[in-house]
Amino acid sequence: TLAIYKPEKPNGTAVIVCPGGGYHILAIEHEGTQVCEYLNTLGVTCALLKYRVPARAKENPSKEPLQDAQRAIGLVRHHASEWGIKPDHVGILGFSAGGHLTVMAALHANERTYAVDPSLDVEDATPNFAVPVYPAYLVSKEDTFTLLPDVKVTAKSPPMCLVHAGDDKGVTSASASALLYLEYKKLGL
Repeated sequence: TLAIYKPEKPNGTAVIVCPGGGYHILAIEHEGTQVCEYLNTLGVTCALLKYRVPARAKENPSKEPLQDAQRAIGLVRHHASEWGIKPDHVGILGFSAGGHLTVMAALHANERTYAVDPSLDVEDATPNFAVPVYPAYLVSKEDTFTLLPDVKVTAKSPPMCLVHAGDDKGVTSASASALLYLEYKKLGL
């Protein structure tokens, strides 16, 4: 589902918010509703995405969360004028597993694994910006200094603001964010 949080004084920017939860649950309050309420105070319209959370199989999440993010971008752009949003000011922000989903939505926006519906989807589902916050699952547990093969930055990748604590370890390894940053730098983005 997609819950829309409208600010009192919209500035035309929209953010799709993806809570974390390890692709098992959604931390809907502290990484969802509270984030939307705060961003509303800045004039940002939020779309809280309750994406499908099938159990993860090692480092290979199922395709459903990405499908949900791609569809959410289409829905927000389709309703942009109705919701007071500039269609070229639609970003995505996520935490942990939601951060992973944010990265995948940014880097694989148009690799659809479902039938596109023009009334719900847009031809180009690339977000205008992405903000992964302590993104998970970008590296393996065995090698935290090599991005997984599906984390590929291209010249079409949108601007990305990475938020990560330096001492974060495990599935949300800070080295993953640093490596992703370096991939952007290699392309001059």
